[in-house]
Amino acid sequence: MTYWPSSYWHIAESDGTFSVTWSVGIWVDRSCAEFLVDIIKPLLVEMLNGGGTTKFRKLHRKDGRVETPDFLAHAPQILQSLKSELQDACLRAWLESASKNWV
Repeated sequence: MTYWPSSYWHIAESDGTFSVTWSVGIWVDRSCAEFLVDIIKPLLVEMLNGGGTTKFRKLHRKDGRVETPDFLAHAPQILQSLKSELQDACLRAWLESASKNWV
């Protein structure tokens, strides 16, 4: 088995005798953002599951100003509280990807 990173050029030559090759190419085109969203989304869903839904018609005050929903006002604290879970989830996702030869 041979692995060539996608950034390396490679070529194979034969000496003229009969030869057979078999190749399997695997390309995974995922951005870093997509990878992180897949890690973060389940954590946020679990954390905010009991939060219900936001009704946007209630976000406007009678004086016309827009109120920020509680979950957005507290988003920095929510994300900070996920620090250790997020570190663990990132490590698990990376090890899983590496074990599947996705990276």
